[in-house]
Amino acid sequence: MKNFYVTFAIKYESVVHPKVDYADPNGYVLIRAKSYEEAREKAFKELGQFWAGLYDSNNMDFSYYPKGVLKEL
Repeated sequence: MKNFYVTFAIKYESVVHPKVDYADPNGYVLIRAKSYEEAREKAFKELGQFWAGLYDSNNMDFSYYPKGVLKEL
């Protein structure tokens, strides 16, 4: 399994996320999956279309997300 990371748009600082109560642009969702495609499917299943980005370990800049992991999938 590989680690993937889903981030949220800045609007979720002031707008309630329509599917989950833990959305925060200062943190991310950790998804463990075999592939990018599987991680993307898990993101859509949990969050609908209401997320900003999906990154792998090589492309994630953790310094932008001081709250760290909000949830693991």
